Amino acid sequence: MPFDWAKLPLLEELERKALWLARRTVHNANHLRPLRDGLKVSGHRRPRRPSSA
Repeated sequence: MPFDWAKLPLLEELERKALWLARRTVHNANHLRPLRDGLKVSGHRRPRRPSSA
């Protein structure tokens, strides 16, 4: 099935909206919800310090 290049702008708009929604979901989870358990959603965790042996 050949690709219909006329649909490319529609697919790019859909991609832009999906990425915005994903970023917004992570932002809301990390900044707007109560932080009861100290867990962060997505992103990088703080590095752990090596334990002294």
